[in-house]
Amino acid sequence: MHFPASPDDIRNVMRLLPGGSLDGLAGIELCLGTEYQKDPSVYDPEDGYEPDPLVGRIGDEMLPGIYRGHCLGYYSRPHSAIRVFAYVHDPEKVDVRLWEIYLKLQMLATVVHEIAHSVDLTTRVAKDRWLADDKSKVEMYAEKLEYSWLMDCVVPYLEMTYPEQVKALLDWIEHYGGDRISLALLAGEPRRTGAKGITRLVTDASEALHDLARSVADGKDLRESRLDFARYLHNAELNGEALRILDRLLAEDQNDAEVFALKADVFYDLEDYEQSRVAAERAISLDADSEDAWIHLSYAHTELGNWDDAIRVTTHLLDHFDLRKPRKASMLVSRAHAKLNTGDIRGMKCDLGLALQENDKPPVRWQVATVRALHEARLDMDGTRKMSETAGENERPASELIEKALESLPDREDVYWGAVRALWTRGSKDVFEEAKRLCSSENALERRLGVDVLGQLDAPERKFAGESVLILTGMLRRQGLVRKEQDPNVLYSIGIALGHLGDPKATKPLAGMSEHPSAAVRYGVAFGLCGHTNKQAVKVLIELSSDPYAFVRNWATFGLAQQIDLDTPAIREALFQRVDDEDDDTRAEALLGLAIRKDERVIEPLTSELSRDDVSALAIEAAEKMADQRLYPALLALSQDWTGDDEALASAIAACEQATGRPDRE
Repeated sequence: MHFPASPDDIRNVMRLLPGGSLDGLAGIELCLGTEYQKDPSVYDPEDGYEPDPLVGRIGDEMLPGIYRGHCLGYYSRPHSAIRVFAYVHDPEKVDVRLWEIYLKLQMLATVVHEIAHSVDLTTRVAKDRWLADDKSKVEMYAEKLEYSWLMDCVVPYLEMTYPEQVKALLDWIEHYGGDRISLALLAGEPRRTGAKGITRLVTDASEALHDLARSVADGKDLRESRLDFARYLHNAELNGEALRILDRLLAEDQNDAEVFALKADVFYDLEDYEQSRVAAERAISLDADSEDAWIHLSYAHTELGNWDDAIRVTTHLLDHFDLRKPRKASMLVSRAHAKLNTGDIRGMKCDLGLALQENDKPPVRWQVATVRALHEARLDMDGTRKMSETAGENERPASELIEKALESLPDREDVYWGAVRALWTRGSKDVFEEAKRLCSSENALERRLGVDVLGQLDAPERKFAGESVLILTGMLRRQGLVRKEQDPNVLYSIGIALGHLGDPKATKPLAGMSEHPSAAVRYGVAFGLCGHTNKQAVKVLIELSSDPYAFVRNWATFGLAQQIDLDTPAIREALFQRVDDEDDDTRAEALLGLAIRKDERVIEPLTSELSRDDVSALAIEAAEKMADQRLYPALLALSQDWTGDDEALASAIAACEQATGRPDRE
């Protein structure tokens, strides 16, 4: 066991905390904490945690040969005591001297986080500011204090007390990683702690450091380790730091194609599409076989509206690279979009058909549907514009529509949305600029309007989508201790808008609101994350599927059941937990999701559902998807009194009847 922060370190930091922070705290115990971790016999490897090889405690390998627990610390309210858990390593195999200052930082972060819980539960909850079982508020308060104390107390203490160790660590990072970052940056963002004290860490500079340490331990040379670190920082959305490393690498070798390809990726995420194009073209001039460079060149031309170039580049990709099926399908849809914009409708339809042949999964189907909808919208554009002009709305200046929308709130939502729809239809640059201006207003109603306009502006073409996502996610970033946007109505609208825009870059900022005290905001998070298949999005949807409010549970369950094509034990278990939900819609979504995945456990609850007085269409669809003979009697009995969609019921009966081995009905 290893406790990098000594008792003196802990006492010294505690002395730096604001007066009264330690009132009522009985003590701090340092221990292994095995009993506070997940049971090794029931852990799920998909969570990213496993028993460490030294003591068998559930956790992860934080740094090469250094293990931490799944749970880092715990505040016991009945005992008014804190327990901080050890790091584990084999002293004969691992020299922790380099990492000691970083481990001190991490351990002291745990200490101040748990002290924050003590302050909350002894001073705020005790005074009836809120209930102690309101976990989201408790955690939000603890996280704010933790971040404040890290910046004001812990980091300055370490820099003043251990300057040589801090310098050694930052020198090592600069040497192997290629950029000198601060100790404060390594402290990371405030942690997000779920129910029962289980801590989950967000991707940030600290995680990038862990990956860099593994790259060096694997024996990679300086160029490789620095390129890896730039990639890790880019993944953590620290693009400025990533670009500095890439520029340093290019100063040493101006002909490094892989560096230019990554630079194209970084510029694309920064929505500097022209710089992305330049970097991608430079990478290709150095290495014509760089698949990543060709892909980002295709993306850049598409975003810039260079349709002929987009077709040329995408065609080269499809002809010369053995792309994975999902990527190949995506490239075909991208080329179809470009062909639509050049007037090659036959070519567009051909590419969309090929895309579905390659990958008939939900993400590709949505992409195909978007291009088709855009085509149909253009066919009807003249008629639609005439109808709008007849109504008079489309002739109004954007400023008048904005004024009309704002004046209608809060009493006339119908008038408000009528004005918003007119702004969407116009989809012009001046409307975008007005919406952008509104998003930075000091007035919450104006910010809400700006967000609502950006969500579906110029749909389905959405030529301002990239800039809109950047504005909306920027409103969710933290400024010091708090999130930039605080108004629940605006936060709800941001979630809905990001859901319509469908950009995976929104996952992280949306996930940061998953424990917001407002149910409407949590609903917005569920809506915004639907359709995203990355780990963080799925994890948050699983958590929200058990939300106390039915409308949040329903949408999160719908997202897991139908909006993604993933099938994991965690998703199945989340769906199974909802098969007896008191909310009819949530329960039906769960049954359908399990049936789609052919989970045998759905038979009994689905049979019960089919025997209810009011059977939903989703339950009928679930029976058809499951196509199991055990459902046949319940469906047959239902047909005697069924007043719904006869064709849907007949299809379900036929599917289950054939599963029994009976002959088809005539």
